[in-house]
Amino acid sequence: MLVATAQLVGEGFDLKHLTAIFMATPVSFSGRVKQYIGRVLRVADGKDEALIYDYVDASPALRRSFKARLRTYRELGAILPATACQKKGSP
Repeated sequence: MLVATAQLVGEGFDLKHLTAIFMATPVSFSGRVKQYIGRVLRVADGKDEALIYDYVDASPALRRSFKARLRTYRELGAILPATACQKKGSP
């Protein structure tokens, strides 16, 4: 298990065997989102899945940030299970 801040796993970070990322930083810029999730999308021997756990807050600004990340995930072809907020009719 690796626990790190967004700044630590930015440019230059390389650990191919990562299988999950928890998006708990309110980032919305598509390039930054791609950079972060790219850390778990790298191919490695023995790795068969990459999981992205994303958190959304009730705050309007944080919800907008989440919606922007959802657009990026869809653009990349991610399989998105319904979230609790989506079931309530949001994003």
